[in-house]
Amino acid sequence: MNLDTNSVTSFSPTDPDLWEVTFTGEVDTWTMPVIGFAVVVTYAGEDGVPSDTRTYPVVLDDSGMPVHVFEYLQEWKAPHPDFKLHRKPPASTVCPACGKPTVYAPTIDRHLHQDGTDNQPCWRQIVRGQAT
Repeated sequence: MNLDTNSVTSFSPTDPDLWEVTFTGEVDTWTMPVIGFAVVVTYAGEDGVPSDTRTYPVVLDDSGMPVHVFEYLQEWKAPHPDFKLHRKPPASTVCPACGKPTVYAPTIDRHLHQDGTDNQPCWRQIVRGQAT
């Protein structure tokens, strides 16, 4: 199989509430949600030399089409904005069992008490349907 530079070999979707990319240009700074990660060919090998790939975050461009960040940056005239990938901060809420301030962690589907107290008694109430 012949691979061209910038070909996407695979795509893995992600929850847009978990990751975001912050772009910093000469004048503006803006943030976009990440909808997935793509494995992109960065060097197309020739004559038996293997191709090289990198994994890049994928965002939606102005027309709503998914593009990896380097493809998105090609829309800008040089100098291209810098970008930084980071996790979004978890949503702050209250524990449905005890009412203490919590951070909801969707990856483990739990409310974590902000004061560090054990949340297992509350979690048992939530699982049993005794808290709403």
